[in-house]
Amino acid sequence: MDATEGLLRLQREVSGDGSSVRLRLSGEVDLSTAHLVEDALLPALDLRCTRLIMDLADVGFMDSSGLRVLVVTRNALDERGADMVIVDANHHLRRVFELSGLSSAFTFEP
Repeated sequence: MDATEGLLRLQREVSGDGSSVRLRLSGEVDLSTAHLVEDALLPALDLRCTRLIMDLADVGFMDSSGLRVLVVTRNALDERGADMVIVDANHHLRRVFELSGLSSAFTFEP
């Protein structure tokens, strides 16, 4: 799945057996685009999914709406023992997680 709307581009890859989902975001995740991220994350909420990889390398801006989507998704995955990892978050985005007190709640990989 590839989708573009305004300032956000989404690319989603689901493994053949549905056990892994990779979502790559590019652009801005805010109040006007957070619902698109929620929709793109639906396959990760499938019980077959055991690993979600959020690629945020090309996210230039994220507000509390985007953080909320990530927290809700992480909580849903945690409830059933599935993993969520954030990869390639740039310095500015990592700072958003730190300032919001959420950096310790997520697993980050370079």
